[in-house]
Amino acid sequence: MTDTPDGAVIAMLQALDDSDHAAVIASFDADAQGIDELTRAWLRGSEQMRSYIDGILEATSDVESRLRDIAVTQIGDAAFVTGVLEQDYDLEGERQSVVAPTTFGLRRTDGVWRICLFHSVPIPD
Repeated sequence: MTDTPDGAVIAMLQALDDSDHAAVIASFDADAQGIDELTRAWLRGSEQMRSYIDGILEATSDVESRLRDIAVTQIGDAAFVTGVLEQDYDLEGERQSVVAPTTFGLRRTDGVWRICLFHSVPIPD
């Protein structure tokens, strides 16, 4: 793990690109929440987040993630990292590209930044 909020986000995205399941899961706090853009539902807690991440890693390959226009707002042991997430990946044999303004909420516990909120809004071409 890294010692900055944006570093923690970049490390998680690299783990996703590397299909490193354990590292992706470890990036999230136990009570993390996120949005599943396919089902248009909230994901709440480690079990739902783990299931979502498992599905992503199983369904995709050759993932390439970039986060640009990064801004960090830190308030003590809480932080928000915003940026535009660009991802390319293979889904069921077809190359996909996504551009999505994204927000990560993080909290620092015992010196480790972990993601507690993930919200991404893909924008159609």
